Amino acid sequence: MKRYRYLPGHTGQGYVFALDPTPEQRKALTGHFGARRFAYNWTVARMKAGIDAFNNYGLESERPSLAGMRKGWNPVKNVVAVNQKTGLPWWQEVSKEAFSSGIADAVGACWNFRKSRSGERKGRRVGFPKFKKKGGTPAATGSPPAVSVPAASGT
Repeated sequence: MKRYRYLPGHTGQGYVFALDPTPEQRKALTGHFGARRFAYNWTVARMKAGIDAFNNYGLESERPSLAGMRKGWNPVKNVVAVNQKTGLPWWQEVSKEAFSSGIADAVGACWNFRKSRSGERKGRRVGFPKFKKKGGTPAATGSPPAVSVPAASGT
């Protein structure tokens, strides 16, 4: 993934926030992290199915990409993201960015695996992406692009 480069004369600033959510906010946050994990696992399962189809039957599948996986997610989300008790789709209750970031992370993990296997990636070897379980440490990331502001004069 390419790194963001600030324009000449601009600087970046990062922030860390401690959250103390109300029970209602905690439920919403849990829903968003659950949706992110759901999309990640759906993407890993789809990529694994493509690899298995190739290994077992010689069927070619498209190379994993964020655009391709999101395109594949949109038609099936009303079928796979359904409340087991009510039968109603639940994906509308959370931000679409939760799904997008889960898909992006799974595709990125797959490419890290491929590059590691071929020797293109430096560092330790990386295995195929694993399914995420409920209860892990949630990683909060934002998908809006970085904001660049002019540097204060004198810096």
